[in-house]
Amino acid sequence: MEFYDFRICPKWVLGEGFDHIPQFAAYGFHCGCHLHVELLQQMQQEDVELDLVTMISILPSYCKTENMVQGMAIHGRAIKDGYISDVSLVNALISMYLNCGDLGSGQLLFEGMPEKSVVSWNALITGYRYHNLHGEVIVLFRQMTIEGQKPNFVTLLNLLPVCWTEFQGKSIHAFSVRTGAVSEPPLLTSLMLMYARFESVHFCHLLFEMADKNNISVWNTMMSVHVHNKNAKAAVATFSEMCQKKMEPDHATVLTLISACVQASNLSLALCMMGCIICKGFENDVVISNALIDLHAKCGNLSTARKIFDLLSGRDSVSWSVMINGYGMHGDGETALSLFYEMKQSGVGPDDATFVSILSACSHAGLVEQGVMLFNSIVDHGVQPKMEHYACMVDLLGRTGHLHEAYALVKRLPFKPSMSLLESLLGACSIHGNIELGEEIGRWLFEMDPGNSRLYVMLSNIYAASGRWMDASRVRSDMEKRRLRKVPGFSLLEVSGHQNE
Repeated sequence: MEFYDFRICPKWVLGEGFDHIPQFAAYGFHCGCHLHVELLQQMQQEDVELDLVTMISILPSYCKTENMVQGMAIHGRAIKDGYISDVSLVNALISMYLNCGDLGSGQLLFEGMPEKSVVSWNALITGYRYHNLHGEVIVLFRQMTIEGQKPNFVTLLNLLPVCWTEFQGKSIHAFSVRTGAVSEPPLLTSLMLMYARFESVHFCHLLFEMADKNNISVWNTMMSVHVHNKNAKAAVATFSEMCQKKMEPDHATVLTLISACVQASNLSLALCMMGCIICKGFENDVVISNALIDLHAKCGNLSTARKIFDLLSGRDSVSWSVMINGYGMHGDGETALSLFYEMKQSGVGPDDATFVSILSACSHAGLVEQGVMLFNSIVDHGVQPKMEHYACMVDLLGRTGHLHEAYALVKRLPFKPSMSLLESLLGACSIHGNIELGEEIGRWLFEMDPGNSRLYVMLSNIYAASGRWMDASRVRSDMEKRRLRKVPGFSLLEVSGHQNE
């Protein structure tokens, strides 16, 4: 059997190889491998021949769709020079094709290998997981074990995020204990995150206790587990314990702690967090500064959020988006709009998250004309409208009483509307007393989720508000027949400061 399938490499690549591709640097290499590009160009200028090691070294640089032409050129050169039978090179090519989005070519290369190493299996499994093909990952793992290939800890790292049940995760845990792979810090922290997904915090604690406490990733993971389970106080307590152990926080620690502060909505805690970040020298980090802007805005301290924003050098689109969103949350749509136009003038293009922020700001402030104009301009900025953008517009039109326009927009959706979008419109019908449209939206929602008690309550309230008590009673009766109960609401208030004794 021939090792190489020529269907995955165009003839021009086989004929020309590297020699006629001078534009390597023009593609940018967004994977952080600019040095590889420069060295490769220098090699070409000095007529140094590419050897096997060079090819294997440069292939990981190509990890975006726009990089695939260069990767294919190396593939063609490898065939021309007779290196294509090398397992390590083929493994690197499989990873390159999968990273660049060409799953078919990666699969063909894999299937054509006469001998597959564990790295070969891991390359394909990693690529499938990267593209969220979780079912294929499980199938590949089974095939791997059937063919007698022993998984290593990299294989297990790819399996844990795709587990459908806790039982599957426990099976992988047991396998890692038997093979000794559980001692690897990345696998141990992945096990903790897996158990957190299934809300088994007890197992997370057990793994944390057996871990090497000198590894900062272990502390970061335990904090993330608490944040994931909505236990911000436990996350802060873990951070405090970490500091007592003289462990230095890193970038991930700070971001996780900020997430905990956002969850707690505690202004005092946010200010303490700010002091800690400055003391540790993280205040110039753009990602952390963006998170701080969001934190202070959500805690009601908009003036501090704006100060951080104004002092931030090298603002990216996220910086502008979170500040715009902050003004929107506080109902200051005019300032949010002003900031949006200032962003465009600065040369930073708005992305889909920016449009969600500005449309949400228009919704909270009731700025219909501005919202409609911005929504219609999304495509002009190279952004495809998503469900979140439509939801913002439906919310805006619904809040301001433009119910039929909102419904018309929902009917024109290029995809199936989300439950939250329709519930938002149903709520607007309740507020503005539009019974007919409320009934129509209600029927639509009942078809999508007949077991949702909230829908019955909302529709019943619409009837009751208009004096149609018989209809309200009928909806409540239907709810009781289905044995549905209204989910009780609750309020969470963080109280800080001194109290009088």
